[in-house]
Amino acid sequence: MHNYITDIKNIIKVKNDESTLFVLKGFSVEDLGYDKIAIKDTIDNNISRLMALAMMPVKVIAFDEFVCMYEMVIRQFKHIVVITNAELSLKYPVDVRIDDEIARSLLSHFDEEVSSDEKLADIDEYLYIYSDFHEGESGYICSYNFEDYDLRNEKIELVSFGEAVSEEIKLSSLHTDYNKIISYPRVNELMEQYWGYKEFRNIKNYDLDALERGEKKIIEVSQEKIIGDMISQVENCVNRKNARDIFVTAPTGAGKSLMFQLPAMYLAEKYKLVTIVVTPLIGLMNDQVQALEEKGYHGARTINSDISPVIKEEILEEVKNGDVSILYLSPESLLGRSGIESLIGSRKIGMIIIDEAHIVTTWGKQFRPDYWYLGDHVSKLRSAQGKAEEKPMSFVIATFTATAIYGGHEDMYKETLNSMHMIDPITYLGYLKRRNISIEVSEIESKHNKVEYELDKFNAMVKMIRKSLIRGQKTLIYFPTVALIDRFYTYCITENLSEFVAKYHGQMKAEDKEAGFQAFLSGDKMIMLATKAFGMGIDIPDIAVVSHYAPTGNVCDYMQEIGRAARDESINGHAIYEHMSNDFQHINRLHGLSRLYKGQLVEVMKKILELYEDYRYSNKKDTHTKKRNEMLVDTESFAYIFENTFGGEEDIVNKVKTAMLLIQKDYENKGMVPFRMKPVPVFAYGYLSFAPKEREKLGRRYPGCVQLKDLKHNVCEVNLKKIWEKSYEDKMSYPKFKYLLYTGSDDLDFNREFRYSTAMSVDISFENNYVNTYTDILEAVKNAINYSVRNNKFISEEEMAKLVSDNAGIGMYRAENIVRVILAAITTFSRSYSRGMNSKMFDSRAIRNDKVIYRFNPASRDFIYWIEKNFRMITEEVRDGRIYVTNENNSNKTKEYLTVLGILEAFGVLRFKSLGGTNSQIYIYVNETKNMRIVRDKPELYRNDLLNNVVNRHKISVAMLSFLFQNQFTSDEIWEHLENYFLGILPEELDKLLAS
Repeated sequence: MHNYITDIKNIIKVKNDESTLFVLKGFSVEDLGYDKIAIKDTIDNNISRLMALAMMPVKVIAFDEFVCMYEMVIRQFKHIVVITNAELSLKYPVDVRIDDEIARSLLSHFDEEVSSDEKLADIDEYLYIYSDFHEGESGYICSYNFEDYDLRNEKIELVSFGEAVSEEIKLSSLHTDYNKIISYPRVNELMEQYWGYKEFRNIKNYDLDALERGEKKIIEVSQEKIIGDMISQVENCVNRKNARDIFVTAPTGAGKSLMFQLPAMYLAEKYKLVTIVVTPLIGLMNDQVQALEEKGYHGARTINSDISPVIKEEILEEVKNGDVSILYLSPESLLGRSGIESLIGSRKIGMIIIDEAHIVTTWGKQFRPDYWYLGDHVSKLRSAQGKAEEKPMSFVIATFTATAIYGGHEDMYKETLNSMHMIDPITYLGYLKRRNISIEVSEIESKHNKVEYELDKFNAMVKMIRKSLIRGQKTLIYFPTVALIDRFYTYCITENLSEFVAKYHGQMKAEDKEAGFQAFLSGDKMIMLATKAFGMGIDIPDIAVVSHYAPTGNVCDYMQEIGRAARDESINGHAIYEHMSNDFQHINRLHGLSRLYKGQLVEVMKKILELYEDYRYSNKKDTHTKKRNEMLVDTESFAYIFENTFGGEEDIVNKVKTAMLLIQKDYENKGMVPFRMKPVPVFAYGYLSFAPKEREKLGRRYPGCVQLKDLKHNVCEVNLKKIWEKSYEDKMSYPKFKYLLYTGSDDLDFNREFRYSTAMSVDISFENNYVNTYTDILEAVKNAINYSVRNNKFISEEEMAKLVSDNAGIGMYRAENIVRVILAAITTFSRSYSRGMNSKMFDSRAIRNDKVIYRFNPASRDFIYWIEKNFRMITEEVRDGRIYVTNENNSNKTKEYLTVLGILEAFGVLRFKSLGGTNSQIYIYVNETKNMRIVRDKPELYRNDLLNNVVNRHKISVAMLSFLFQNQFTSDEIWEHLENYFLGILPEELDKLLAS
């Protein structure tokens, strides 16, 4: 950094007089020969400090003091010169003396991961000055709790030295030597073993150095180059060297999954490292794991909401003991783990892969707030692993996507890097144009009458479908809403086309979606009507035509959707769209339903402030407290702010989280964070079983906190939040309290004071005709097992599923799922619940292609009896759709019930939801209230740049699509405009529109 002290001294010399105050921001007063003042003295006595300043010939203070005394200095001085170090952005060295006790309290306050047992000092006055405070390499670093508009005063003159360091990652810093390939012979062997390939493919990429010069230069990059970079960077982590992250956009068919699965296999084999793959869709996870299984690789598994508890436990054991090293997770599953040990035990992470990474920066109807927390969470995991006591090492973050806008107004590339906290990433930008897809857009006359408009669109679709059927072209048609699909499908029935047409959307049952997908894949049905749900991870090579009833989303969505045509490069694809100008009404309406408004964000902040002030008032204690900024808020408290809250509790939680996220991230961009939010809701209530006398004792100790729910099992609903607030709030965080309570740890005196068993409340909804369904499918399972027992014969999973399918009269997809659950459950039963001397249920052995076959033993009848017994107990004990289960005498009855419930859910007998608590709440940390007070008192001053950006992006996207569809461009011209768009270059017409 340039030394600007001489320049500052010259400024002071020229501008100094008795009514002028100089304020240093990012420069130290000590460099000008002044002593740092103790900020406590200024806080305690502003007037004395001002009087002392008035006596000085040159009046110089640190920005810390300026914020503290802002109102007074504005009145006292006629001229205030604020001298800022522009080379620093948002974070500045603290330039005052702070007592050690206050500093420790500030550090604890601003780090929600800290659960210190030390008493914290009263720091309210300091929170008026600082919105962040942490330790740097040579002292404390802070962000100031100060809005820029407070500097817009006629008395204030702003002077800056140095140039602001752009947050934008410079391409030159990301330079990659594309010709330098680090080869790993074992990787080639693994590729040939599992994929059957002897050579790596070359992929077209943009030369980043050329892009920096404003040129488009296409180069060939080998898959081996990308794989070698990933492995070498992880090896840098293993050797405690600096490592770079990886960013890859790979075009359709480039072998994206191979590029991270191969290094994951190698790293597991050589270093025993785990690779976590974060993927947005359950179907995508299952497909990738199944594809690896079919190749003969059995070291990959997935954990998601569709996995039954028994299978989940089995997978976790396989990871911990080293049998599984590639673990596919949803973002929510990863965020739900505060520590990674619960997933991988003592093993280390080598890589975290963010697949379909464009979702990290995507807003809209399908936005999931948890995606935006991935970066912060992964960064904490990386930091924790790097500081581990045993074998500390960092890990590599690698992001993969087919589409990401690079540069310009919608720079998804930079946003992904910033959001994921990626370190100096090696970047590969895949070529965008698809030469074997012809984009064919025609303009048709708009009809403003809804019936006429829809009928014209339907007739155009029918005409195209008939043409596709005559030509034998597999055709995918996208619709913006489910309602439109249903209406058009009905229209197809009247046109005698339904036998050729399949449907696919998110509201369909899993088996119906799978049946439609398989019919389209096989060609039994040549036409698919779909929403955006027919998207990521769906790979059908021979789709000849992709058409749109109307746009389904933004330009990225359109690019991904037309890219599903002609994945087999030997065929020619067609992207067909007959455009009406009012087609955009659909996505505009969807955007309006999903978006948030400034007024709602203001109301959320007002409500948080109100709840926090009530919380502080009702929790007045002595001056010293612990972590007073931690607070639980009920999501129901915010319901009135949002329209259409009849969507249910999950919808309310999602809207509250999204609003808080918009507020938090926008303030973070300005260097201020009024509050932070934990992304996963915690719950106020838990279920415990107390004997009557223990329950009475608990009721006396904590009045109003215990409610008997089930007399038979003495299960009580316990207000854990109130117990924590009364006895443990100043000792530990609420999540830690719940963890110690449910694990029965002696570290919690509650566990020594009261005798109880943990319990579970389960909401159960039986399906129609469930008894017959149960009887038919259990009988089919029993017959399949007995077929093996009677004939002393090994059978495969597929053969067993075929027997179940034939005997029960159900589809193979459903039968295969049932068999998978049964095989996992029977293993768990044999290990944990069988009481017999000979409890071995089956023998198994691997055959060709590493498939496993099973021979069931007579003891397997005990497993069937066990299901029957537990089914009777469940049906007898359920009351008003709920059942209570306790772990009496240190049993694991809850896990046993969850295993059986998982089997019954797979059968289609019931649906269940296990409850550890009710009243969904969000855990937040209130860092400071100054900015929320300003918004409450002057809401017209509030501006959320992130919210405005979301709105503007939608407008840009609609404008870009309109530009493409309304100008009668050729296919080549449209591809050129799309390529430019994804390289951050807008057409001149759109640039003018933005300028206006």
